[in-house]
Amino acid sequence: AGSFKYYRNNGLGVFLMCQDGAGRLVGMSLADLNGGHSITIVRKSYRRRGIGTELLARKDELLQGRLVSVVSKTNIPSIGMCQKVLPYREETDTKYIFRGTGCVV
Repeated sequence: AGSFKYYRNNGLGVFLMCQDGAGRLVGMSLADLNGGHSITIVRKSYRRRGIGTELLARKDELLQGRLVSVVSKTNIPSIGMCQKVLPYREETDTKYIFRGTGCVV
């Protein structure tokens, strides 16, 4: 998939990047330290290769299982990715709220 780099700002959150063999950015993911805001983006031509899932898993690991990811019920690819990584799910009318093992409610 490429090489991963991690950055952690002690006061703000985590930022992860994935580069291909030529050093081009192909994916990135960030979250605040409280797990309240999170986003993962993968370049379209690199999707369906597990890069987003790996970014999400590493982000949850850096947050010690406290990652929370809110996903629209219409975003089928993101739902599948979160189901692989985040074991707990709540449901509202329009979205799913996935949680890591460290933030069970």
